[in-house]
Amino acid sequence: ISVPADKVLIAQTLCSSISYFGKASVQTLEKLIGTLESLKPATPLATLHFRSLQSQLLEAKSAIRNPEKIVFLSQDSMVELKWWISPEGFAANSSASIREREPTIQIWSDANLSGGGSHSSRGDYTQRKWTPEELLSSHHINFLEIRAAKESLSLAEPGDRVRLFIDSRTAAAYIRRQGGTRSAELSAEACALWRLAMSRHITILSPVWLSTKENIMADFLSRYSMRPVSYTHLRAHE
Repeated sequence: ISVPADKVLIAQTLCSSISYFGKASVQTLEKLIGTLESLKPATPLATLHFRSLQSQLLEAKSAIRNPEKIVFLSQDSMVELKWWISPEGFAANSSASIREREPTIQIWSDANLSGGGSHSSRGDYTQRKWTPEELLSSHHINFLEIRAAKESLSLAEPGDRVRLFIDSRTAAAYIRRQGGTRSAELSAEACALWRLAMSRHITILSPVWLSTKENIMADFLSRYSMRPVSYTHLRAHE
């Protein structure tokens, strides 16, 4: 499926107008977000490119909705508008398959308050302990789950279609939705995962939640430092 040419033009014209002034009323931003939301079925990366705009709109309406209130756009929001306007952005990414394609690689990841780990269907793995700075920042465990998933992308190659398996429903949801509105921290990390994938030409498929009991190897890798010989031995006993 693809976005009709007239809808592409409407979206780009609206984004260009707002970008030119660098500001917009609450009512105009509501119209913009509604327009961009309607394009999601045929634009897989749509949500990723309006999260900052959406956040600014919600903040502007947090106390009371004043449709005439002016919102001055942040640098992140301006970057998002640029993607919608650019021929290499929205126009080049305005079509999608009706059915999701099969993955070329599957990756399982896990995190706890000491470290994160992951392994892939190709037999390789990654793991590391969190830094003192990461732990002192009081990140929620779901943030660490998303970070572990983000770092697991090092196991994929450019051109891969990646299916992530995660034992945190919240982390899986934030990745699937390309961010969210309830937690700015989780949303930012999920968006960072998607941007990393884009920069490496990796396609993220819908992540799958699985129970901790089904994620034994990733859980082990997140807790214990491994040598290659140890990992090979562990796989042999799956």
